[in-house]
Amino acid sequence: MIIENKKIINNITNKVKRHAKKKYQHSDLEVFLSFIKCYYSQASSEDLVNRSSVSLYGLVYRHWLLVREASVSEDVVMRIYNPTMADDLWVSTHSVIQLIVKDMPFLVDSIRMEIERMG
Repeated sequence: MIIENKKIINNITNKVKRHAKKKYQHSDLEVFLSFIKCYYSQASSEDLVNRSSVSLYGLVYRHWLLVREASVSEDVVMRIYNPTMADDLWVSTHSVIQLIVKDMPFLVDSIRMEIERMG
């Protein structure tokens, strides 16, 4: 089951990377392609299989921009948004929270619990 999930994730990631090669217009393309691979490497295939490579590209691209804009001195950088195709290159019916954090154990779980607590 784990091997099958990795194969599916690799196939999806390769599609996103092919899309990135067509759309990404910056000199750090190879670094971005590595970021894409890392970004989706621990994902569940169930979370990605029904999403288009265009949407998955938009999601990772917007997070990449946040990484590029973040200051080295910042401990936490956060963006909360409702993605639109015009602004974000992908669409979702949900609000999205994107974080960049230095090593902070349990941060994701703590944030998830607070969001659930707030309904």
